[in-house]
Amino acid sequence: MLIEQLDYNLLFRWFVGLNPDDPVWHPTTFTKNRDRLLNKQLMAKFLELLLAALEVKPLLSSEPFGWHPAAGLGVAELSGADRWG
Repeated sequence: MLIEQLDYNLLFRWFVGLNPDDPVWHPTTFTKNRDRLLNKQLMAKFLELLLAALEVKPLLSSEPFGWHPAAGLGVAELSGADRWG
């Protein structure tokens, strides 16, 4: 499905770094590299490096979803549940 989307979807092309007129990869590119990509040690190192990247750090948070520390509001306050009792 990815290769099919890359053939006509500009957003997919932008996301993977392809220009509109760049050729799309052959589908066997992924099957040839599947074993290497599924290597647990390699993926663990990749994720370790990715999460340590300075550009990624601002996107990470240890706070739970539904609460924003700057606003000091929880889901109930934002939804107005506390106003109705």
